[in-house]
Amino acid sequence: FFFFFFFLMIRRPPRSTLSSSSAASDVYKRQVSTQSTGVYCSVAMPAETPEERRARLTSHVAAIDDFAVVFISKSWCPYCRVALQLIQDARIPDIKVVEADHLFGTLAEQAEFMKIVAERSNEDRVPQLFIEGQYFGEYDDMVKESAEGNSLTDKAQAALAKFVEPEKDWGDEDAFDLFVLGGGSGGCAAALAAKAADPSLKVAVADYVTPSPQGTTWGVGGTCTNVGCIPKKLLHIAATMGDTNRIDADSFGWELPPASHNWEKATASVQNYIQSNLNAGMLENFKAAGIVYYNNKASLVDRYTITMEGVEQPVRAKHILLAAGGRPTVGNFSGKELCITSDDMFWLKSSPGKTLVIGAAYIALECGGMLAGMGCDVQVHVRSMLLRGFDRDCADRIGEYMERHGTKFVWKATSQSFVPGTEKKVGCHYKIGDTEHYEEFDTCLLYTSDAADEEDSVDLGGRRIIKKKKKKKK
Repeated sequence: FFFFFFFLMIRRPPRSTLSSSSAASDVYKRQVSTQSTGVYCSVAMPAETPEERRARLTSHVAAIDDFAVVFISKSWCPYCRVALQLIQDARIPDIKVVEADHLFGTLAEQAEFMKIVAERSNEDRVPQLFIEGQYFGEYDDMVKESAEGNSLTDKAQAALAKFVEPEKDWGDEDAFDLFVLGGGSGGCAAALAAKAADPSLKVAVADYVTPSPQGTTWGVGGTCTNVGCIPKKLLHIAATMGDTNRIDADSFGWELPPASHNWEKATASVQNYIQSNLNAGMLENFKAAGIVYYNNKASLVDRYTITMEGVEQPVRAKHILLAAGGRPTVGNFSGKELCITSDDMFWLKSSPGKTLVIGAAYIALECGGMLAGMGCDVQVHVRSMLLRGFDRDCADRIGEYMERHGTKFVWKATSQSFVPGTEKKVGCHYKIGDTEHYEEFDTCLLYTSDAADEEDSVDLGGRRIIKKKKKKKK
């Protein structure tokens, strides 16, 4: 079952990126507005009138007048990626990127937004470029294709010339060649790759984990290493071992006594592996490569300057790479402070016990199935369907499998709110249709949505560099 998930996790094409082949480590201020529509959250939202919807969509078009260079895009569009890459390579640092598919949760809203943009440009395709409030053009106006490779058109180069940032003369200043903000998978890989490519480079990594609302924190390596892929997969193994013993062993001739799962022993082993091998191993890799590591919260002062809490002097760098990653968001549930997320689950000191999972995306189901496999009483609240966006036949089969293996689904559950329980830790009020329900649980896990939020770990001086909605959880 758990391996089956890997074949189902089919993604869209890679998102539009601002990395540059000629200046890959530069900080380029990509500003992507965020809108909460489309988040899979069970909180009932008031109906929106057509006028209110148009006003909301139009508010994002206002960026055209608020920023000097505005790029209208969709993350999956290959033409958008090519054009944006070329603008980045031309050292245009301050670009407002508006990705319609990340702003809006439905195709209808995206289409309506593009119609509003077309009122300014008379063009409903992407990419579109606006310069100082005026429509410049679309892909063919920006990109000149040739056998030797793509380049900006002469017209685009002339229009953008005033925004080109000149190369800085560093003189004898002792600055880092590359400073990476964020010590997750991407940040660590970038720092090590830079050093491997040129050992003479002076490279540093700053990594700091803001404690979760429940107080959980962890070491270098980011989400995947500490609270995502690695602990999840190890505990999946524990769960499948339990299923094998309970369901399959007898038919293969094994006469085993009834087994119970020891959460404390399993998680202690997982945590020891992460801390002693992965966290410590990454720090050893940094040391061996000559990479300076700061376990401090960083603030971006300007394009070349960083300050860090606990470090007296500012740090200067020729290139700054933002790789601060994301943290889970939990919606607007009343009493959400009584709940936990995946940031906390793998570091719980005792078994979750009777567990409520809010959400039906793939991580919610992975964790629900995993806990059921380790003997927990698991209930999953599903607002509408399992695995929205996945193949429906596969999603239905997964749901049937999980039910056969002990996971309980509560369908059409909405309007959850949480209160301290009387017999168990957390009480949950919810509705199915118009009927009110109440039940108590030892643990409530919120898996409603996820959003990139670099401001949790690096102060961007009031400018949101990469801030967008992602329909997933770690």
